[in-house]
Amino acid sequence: MSTAKDPAPHGRKIKLSEARKMIADYKGKAQPHHLRSLTISADHLRKIIDQPGCEHVRFHVCLKDGAASAGIDNAHSLVAVGVDSQNKAMLQGEADSEVYEDFTHCPPTCNDGDSF
Repeated sequence: MSTAKDPAPHGRKIKLSEARKMIADYKGKAQPHHLRSLTISADHLRKIIDQPGCEHVRFHVCLKDGAASAGIDNAHSLVAVGVDSQNKAMLQGEADSEVYEDFTHCPPTCNDGDSF
C-alpha cells in the first residue's frame, strides 16, 4: 500500500456522471462485437498492490491471440503488474512476479444490470 501523502500522478478519480458519459460515448460508437469492459479478481489486484514498495498498478493492452489484428475487440486484453516509486515494473522472476491478465471480457460475459 502506498504511504505517499498526495495521490499518485497516475490515474485520477472522476465523477460518476463523467464515467457514465465516457462509457455511453464509447458504447454509442462501438460495434456489438467490440470489447466493452474487462474484469479481474480483486484478490489478484491485492496481490499486486500488497507487494512491498508497490505504488501503482499498470495495465498493458495486449493480444491474447498473436494472429489477431489491432483494434478493440475480444482478441485484446490487459496485463496488470505492480509499479514502484521509480515507475519501474515490479518483476521478480518468471514464477515469482505478480503479473495478471485473464480479465473477464464483455461481451460475451456482460452485466447488463450495471448502472453505467
